[in-house]
Amino acid sequence: MPDQDALHAGQERAGARFTPIGGESTPFDFGDVDGEYDALRRGAGLLDLSFRAKLRFTGADRVAFLQNMLTNDIQSLQPGRGCRALKLTVQGKMEAALHVLCFDTEIGCDLEPAPVQTLVLGLRRRILRDDVQIEDVSASWKLFSVQGPAAGGALAALGIDASRQHESLAHAEAQLAGVDVRVVRTDHAGAGGFDIWVPSTAAARVWEVIHAAAAVRPVGLAALDIRRIEAGIPWHGKEITTDHFPQEAGLEDGWISYTKGCYLGQETIARIHHMGHVNRCLRGLILEAESPPPPRSRLVSAGREVGEVTSSALLPRLARPVALAYIRSEHALAGTQLVVVSGSERWPCGVRVLPLQV
Repeated sequence: MPDQDALHAGQERAGARFTPIGGESTPFDFGDVDGEYDALRRGAGLLDLSFRAKLRFTGADRVAFLQNMLTNDIQSLQPGRGCRALKLTVQGKMEAALHVLCFDTEIGCDLEPAPVQTLVLGLRRRILRDDVQIEDVSASWKLFSVQGPAAGGALAALGIDASRQHESLAHAEAQLAGVDVRVVRTDHAGAGGFDIWVPSTAAARVWEVIHAAAAVRPVGLAALDIRRIEAGIPWHGKEITTDHFPQEAGLEDGWISYTKGCYLGQETIARIHHMGHVNRCLRGLILEAESPPPPRSRLVSAGREVGEVTSSALLPRLARPVALAYIRSEHALAGTQLVVVSGSERWPCGVRVLPLQV
């Protein structure tokens, strides 16, 4: 049985129902979204994030090239370290959000799949005389993730000591089920955790070993979506789009270096930074409703449109819908009361800063 089929068979035995993302068939849930949500919030949940695209940058000029293309300080990275960074349009709006990992002789990146073709084509067009090669290595690697406050303890029970990986995207080699893997400190759900890069040929075996650990529960994208909305973590195509600046999305600290010098889109980003404000802000909403409003629902104040919903979900611990929305700054203060409008339906809501503290 091919390893991909073996992986899916193992996930199906655990109750997985699948959804297609980026050419991958990905677990949407394992039959108990509320329980999976609770694992991410209070325990440790095992996610299959293999749909994320993986890129490899090689060549003598790889660091200098990415330093000029991305928002964060790639040049300061040492092997075993990483950073979050954005690729912007010339106008300073968000094209892609990347996790950047530094190795001795290459740079690795992972990102959501939707923007990867545009990103790679755009970067290749900007390689002039630079010694840089860009390779899509997505097929060679699976990406599992153990997320939640008990993630470190769960890895320790599996024989992986990640206690020295304090910084975001710090990474190190480890062995799991006799397989050489790479463990990366990453937060996808608001409570910390670790990604595990696994060779595709060994994915089924590694998944089964992690799944067999009593402290780790398999979790699908439905529960992850709820937790990341609650934590205020933007996703591509919803909050991360070429319609928005990173400061509007709250992607500034840890994403943008204001001291490294020029990069694509830098002039606009620096101007916004020195002005000290943006016209729109990403905020959370708690709704007086029974079901979540659809994306692109309008936010209204005194009959005037002041924002738009980007993502929404039913929050299990409140049994009420929550949402992310871009809201005009003058209406984005915590406690502001607005109305969500979709067609003929209207729902009162309260504005909250992120992450949602309720």
